Amino acid sequence: MASNFYIPHGHCYLWQPSLVALHVISNGLIVFAYFSIPAMLIYFFRQRQDLPFLNIFKLFGAFIILCGIGHGFDIWTLWFPNYWLSGFEGAITAAISVYTAIVLLEILPYFLSLKTPEKLEAVNQELHKQIQERQKTEEILRAIVMGTASVTGADFFPALVQNLARCLDIPYVFVTEVVSDEQPLKLRTLAFWSQDDFAENHEYELEYSPCAVVLETQKVCLYADNLQQIFPENQYFKQLKCETFRNQIRLKCLK
Repeated sequence: MASNFYIPHGHCYLWQPSLVALHVISNGLIVFAYFSIPAMLIYFFRQRQDLPFLNIFKLFGAFIILCGIGHGFDIWTLWFPNYWLSGFEGAITAAISVYTAIVLLEILPYFLSLKTPEKLEAVNQELHKQIQERQKTEEILRAIVMGTASVTGADFFPALVQNLARCLDIPYVFVTEVVSDEQPLKLRTLAFWSQDDFAENHEYELEYSPCAVVLETQKVCLYADNLQQIFPENQYFKQLKCETFRNQIRLKCLK
């Protein structure tokens, strides 16, 4: 055999027992560690098949096992000069390690984009807040439905504005209809809840009002504050001392 032309690696250490023992023990412990880590990785694979990038863990496992075998050859060649076999094993280890490095380089941007624990906590808090808001909205809708479910005809709109005011905890709620399509457009309230009681229905002009935006855009109109400053010409808001306004989209089903 070709290995007969070589001398065991132990000759390089002059067969000093302490030096040979140092290399045997250190390489033996490394082999033990390198085979223990893949064993734990295999157990991890079996428990978490749902994780992404399992192939990366498999490549790491193969790389670590080959490194362990390489340290095993370091012990073997102390007495048996199978350097060709040890070299082939080193070449395979090099190929696997280079391929693993290339794959890691490709997915590195993904790992860099992962959120930190602080960001994940912030996301969780925001989700929790949204869930609470959704639950609160569902409770409000449920209360409104329960308050208006048994009411029909002319009593529906008064019941609606009353329940909306109480559920949303707002002082003014009214439902209106367009009186006519002639300019300037006018609205007439079908039901008007003011403070703690019903107010008389009345007409008012659409101009200089958020309702004009609603009719034009067919979208929800929300003004969280400074309502009178945004619509300074609207005397109606000044009388009510309104600072906020929210209106839903126009309903065309009403006649």
